[in-house]
Amino acid sequence: MREAYGEIFFQAAALVFLAAASLLDLRIKKVDIVMSGFFALLGLTAGILFGEKGIWDYLLPFLPGLFLFLFSLMSRGAIGMGDGIVVLVLGFYFPFDELAGLLTAAFFLAAVYGALVFLKRRKGGERFAFVPFLFLAGLWRAAGRYLW
Repeated sequence: MREAYGEIFFQAAALVFLAAASLLDLRIKKVDIVMSGFFALLGLTAGILFGEKGIWDYLLPFLPGLFLFLFSLMSRGAIGMGDGIVVLVLGFYFPFDELAGLLTAAFFLAAVYGALVFLKRRKGGERFAFVPFLFLAGLWRAAGRYLW
């Protein structure tokens, strides 16, 4: 199990990554692969330094990101490939159960936003960035963990 300072590092690094990726996703509708690679390498290094995990603890967190990435390929972009890459990188920072909770919260927030946009404009099929919802879910999770 990670010690307290390791846990705080993982939370902070993941939130910095999500904040930067969110800004890029909102502004240019893309995720920077170099930035993603940097944060993946940072998470891998920190995981080696702070954690003593078994092989499944390393592999399971990558399943959601891999699923999103493959779904993006199969759906011809219905979900952006960058979303899958971001979730893959988050696999370095969160155990599977925490990542699943983060994704559930992000999908919930995105669904609420989508419903509000639909009710306001009465048209469907509009695309919007998903990474900012991951960031909001990460903030929500961190606030719940450290403030309450």
